[in-house]
Amino acid sequence: IRPLACDTGRICDSKKNLTVLQDALQWSVACYDTVFTGDYFAQNGYVVLATDALLWGERGRKEGPLYDTQQALASNFYQLGTDWCGQILFDDMQSAAFLASLPFVDASRIGAYGHSMGCFRSWMLTAASDIVKASVNVCWMNTTAYLMSPTNNQNRGGSAYSMLLPGLRCYLDYPDVASISCPKPQFFMNGRYDKLFPVDGVEDAYKILHDVYSGQGAADHLKTAIYEEPHYFSREMQADALNFFNTNL
Repeated sequence: IRPLACDTGRICDSKKNLTVLQDALQWSVACYDTVFTGDYFAQNGYVVLATDALLWGERGRKEGPLYDTQQALASNFYQLGTDWCGQILFDDMQSAAFLASLPFVDASRIGAYGHSMGCFRSWMLTAASDIVKASVNVCWMNTTAYLMSPTNNQNRGGSAYSMLLPGLRCYLDYPDVASISCPKPQFFMNGRYDKLFPVDGVEDAYKILHDVYSGQGAADHLKTAIYEEPHYFSREMQADALNFFNTNL
């Protein structure tokens, strides 16, 4: 990227864009089999809106220990009578409404997809918004019983606060919340070797989801799969996701 003349604003933008691109390339290799998945779906005919959660990506920061920053943000939300997780969900609901308002978008065929933290956002949004009609959820599903281990990220503070609604777990576990979407078509993918989400907990959560969908006469609207992968969205999984959206949207 070459800055133009002495336009300091453009120089700064160029440096920022280069940093963002380098970061994106690293993530594409680490988690997405070198594919930019937004581009992948767009190339296959979909309008794609990708938004960062608060304190992620371009809404994030590099200064200081990240976990300390995340916990400080969560604490400030609590002191203001709300919470970080709820704000992220509200942002995503507004994003879905914006997408549906665009004249070149068919508002009756809007889906959500996410990997890792994006996966949590995807099935939460599908449960909370009537705008979203189907979802593909990659590498974030488990039960609390299996996530409550000393080394698991959900038990270490920091980013865990972005995925915890105060008091909710007294009544509903993660798959219970995801099953609120029933009978919407949903596809859950997890990796057998994902160190963040123990496979026994994945299977436990899948059983809860299938019980709900079967009980509501919508068993064929739920698809679950465990791939021979770590915390990763491979090209095979991406092709399966595209096929699912093509079938259900």
